[in-house]
Amino acid sequence: MTAILRARRALHDSGMEGSATLERVPSMFNEVWVYGESVIRISGTPGSRRLAYECQLSKGLPAEACYPKVLGYGRNEFGEWMVQKRVEGVVLAEAWPNMSDDQREGAVHQLGQMLAMIHKTLPPSVNGATIVPPFLEGDGLVCPHQLPAERMKMIIAKIADRRDADPTLLRQAAAFVREHGDALDVGK
Repeated sequence: MTAILRARRALHDSGMEGSATLERVPSMFNEVWVYGESVIRISGTPGSRRLAYECQLSKGLPAEACYPKVLGYGRNEFGEWMVQKRVEGVVLAEAWPNMSDDQREGAVHQLGQMLAMIHKTLPPSVNGATIVPPFLEGDGLVCPHQLPAERMKMIIAKIADRRDADPTLLRQAAAFVREHGDALDVGK
């Protein structure tokens, strides 16, 4: 299924079909489309549950986190998708080169305040049981910057035997985790 057909299918499944134009926008992790006042995100990883977890987490976020409202979420044969309310503005990475030092400092403080709100939010739970983030399951490296230190050490050791592994980089990564691992652990 082509990208535009996936986007149209997500719109159909969310009940949001209309006459607005679909415009593809660049993204690191998902297929992303702007559709009028909405943004459609389609997971680029088949079988992923990242968008489902994000959708559940968003329900507990305070308004100060500035997270866009979720208008729809679903899963079908090509994977998971989420539709969100479009937030007006300019992407920070695009605005950054033309910002003054004071504007950059203000933007960094705003981001810090939003991150503080997100990190104060308790993980979602269903029937009293905390939902485990999908990036903590299995041996994958889907989101290594969020792994607990012990798991990260185990994965570094596991990939050290691979022929295509860079031994110098792995030694440096292992040393970094030993030295700064407490900052990577959940709840600290």
